[in-house]
Amino acid sequence: MQDKKIVLIFGAANGLGRNIALELANSDNHLIIVDKDLKKLESLDDQIGEKGGSSTIVHLDLIDFPKIFELASVIYQKFAKVDLLISCAAMLGEIAPLDHFDTKIWGKVIDTNLNANAHIIKAFTPILKLSSAPEVIFTTCSASEEARAYWGAYSVSKVALKNLIQIYAAENQTSNLKIAMFDPGVMDTKIRYQAMPNEDKTKITSAENVAEFFVQKLTKDSFRHGDILEYE
Repeated sequence: MQDKKIVLIFGAANGLGRNIALELANSDNHLIIVDKDLKKLESLDDQIGEKGGSSTIVHLDLIDFPKIFELASVIYQKFAKVDLLISCAAMLGEIAPLDHFDTKIWGKVIDTNLNANAHIIKAFTPILKLSSAPEVIFTTCSASEEARAYWGAYSVSKVALKNLIQIYAAENQTSNLKIAMFDPGVMDTKIRYQAMPNEDKTKITSAENVAEFFVQKLTKDSFRHGDILEYE
């Protein structure tokens, strides 16, 4: 296993994370696929195997923060490094005015989209630095650029996540870590459907196409430390 690239993907069961995993499924990579949806992880594991790749399933809800640190410990013991970490996990919550927001849903959105990533950074940075050329890529979106009415916790979490990753990058200017963000743009995913159920899906980009673009840019070393790469 030491000769393989260890790729850790959070939010791997659906959408962009799932399709990135499939694009990276080959004999050179070992994928650690993490999500709370076990059935979809199992089907993804089968697809990865069919493509000649290998994977380890991790059934984990990211808002169970202690489990993130337990996972880091297990990965260190088994693989001794992580070469590439991709964080795609996110939830929308609800589209509603701030004074009508369900407080439990608000907390879950902030925990999933923001706080889980802060714990991932703390848990996995030491292991990433054991790789010869480690990369960390977090997904972002246009909600991080504007105060979007009714998008409440989702928009707040994405603004804060962008700042979090920029701080993370600034703190690692002289380390061996490459830290970047990826904006997939408008994409046909579960979150998009929840937000825009009546949208014509034929007019938006598929997660498959975005994942193919992502991996092409990854292969060409197009991600730059501290920058946001946008889907074109």
